Amino acid sequence: MFGLQMLAQSVRNWENALTEYGEAMMAANEVIWRRSLAMVTGTLPPSEAVLMVLEKPAAFALAAQNAGEAATHGGDFGTIASAAIAPLHIKADTNARRLRG
Repeated sequence: MFGLQMLAQSVRNWENALTEYGEAMMAANEVIWRRSLAMVTGTLPPSEAVLMVLEKPAAFALAAQNAGEAATHGGDFGTIASAAIAPLHIKADTNARRLRG
């Protein structure tokens, strides 16, 4: 797979990574907004406050692990970026859905 096919696959990989990044960014903004609103109104449960602190290191560690595995398996930069973004996207999306009620 060289030349045009390789270029097309690389573009698709970057497109997937950027789409996941955009979706994660929107979900993270929603989570921040909902948690901030709960803090202001005094309705933030203690369990949610703990999640706010503990979920980030775990998600970023998994992101680093996924990126390392993708790089080790010879993935291009788009594939590596997508692998790194995936756990962050999943966590942000899961939080947004849960906080919607």
